[in-house]
Amino acid sequence: MMIFLFLILFILLIVWARRYIGERPKASTSNGAIIMAGGILINGAMKKMPVLAHLLSHCLALALLPVIGWLAIEYGRDARDGSFVQRHLSNPVSSFGTGTWIAALSVTAVSLKSTWPGLKPAAELLLSLSVVLLIPFILLVIRNYVCLFKEPERRKNLNGTLLLGCVAVQSVVISAAALLKEPALHGVFIWMIILGGLLYLLGFASILSSLIKQKKIDLQNGWTNTNVIVHGAVSITGLAAVSAPIKDPDLAATFWLLATVLILIVEGIELARAGVRVHAKGWSKGLFSYHPSQWSRNFTLGMYIAFTIKAPLTSSFLSGSTVSVVQHQIIGIGKYVVLILFVIELFLGLKHLMLLGGRKMVEVG
Repeated sequence: MMIFLFLILFILLIVWARRYIGERPKASTSNGAIIMAGGILINGAMKKMPVLAHLLSHCLALALLPVIGWLAIEYGRDARDGSFVQRHLSNPVSSFGTGTWIAALSVTAVSLKSTWPGLKPAAELLLSLSVVLLIPFILLVIRNYVCLFKEPERRKNLNGTLLLGCVAVQSVVISAAALLKEPALHGVFIWMIILGGLLYLLGFASILSSLIKQKKIDLQNGWTNTNVIVHGAVSITGLAAVSAPIKDPDLAATFWLLATVLILIVEGIELARAGVRVHAKGWSKGLFSYHPSQWSRNFTLGMYIAFTIKAPLTSSFLSGSTVSVVQHQIIGIGKYVVLILFVIELFLGLKHLMLLGGRKMVEVG
């Protein structure tokens, strides 16, 4: 009964919002990142905040379902009016964003499994859908790289969106490992993790080559929000290895070290970029303006915390009191950072909707 009432209230809220806006919002290709950010908050940081988890995790997990429904309806309308291919599949870079659809289904499946055990059939259905979508997605990724290699002009200003190929594959591994608990799938998981790792290396090499050719990076316009996936994809690969489970603490520790180094580098650049944007545009437009791609930061930081929670660092070559303290401190501080950033992004998204009330909107996050 509680589930039914919650869904009814949420649907009424969506109906009210759409009437207020006045025009049908069009979902961008990467809008699955909204669900990914909410799901990783439930499955990571919130698990270390028991009181908050008890109060909100069940409702937040259910809230992911109507968002999935909304995206499915919007993408279906794009298919009906003939704009689906042009908007979501034609561009060999932005079409990597369809990987967020797979990761969104996977993370929601894990969220339902952990918060609503009685909804396991629904979670398994979402997992099945993610597996079905993964096959054509891999073919799309292959087509995209063929296009990029054949047409050099398309390789300018590549960004972290390319790494969503890795994210999509590893998210299915994590979800399947959580729901199925089948030892017979262990070998399949290993090959999928390897595939995700190869997609990461290919994407990272392409992005790095693009950045090197730029010689001087324009932090204000030449560096995008999605570049944070550079470290997020490493974290999800490590979490997939731990979840599979590949019982090798040293491998997990290696992934964790790499993710930590990359997060320091990439987020350091992000801080410098924030300073440049604030100086050029002011606080409101430079730092607190909304864009759908900003959800990728919530997901990647949340994934790093989730991986840090689960990584068996004290059983690896990093064992020692210092590592234990560092791991504890990262989790202790990071869980609040992830929560605060999620609330800020949610507020910015709602503010964006309200400011666009009565005006035509092309894309909404």
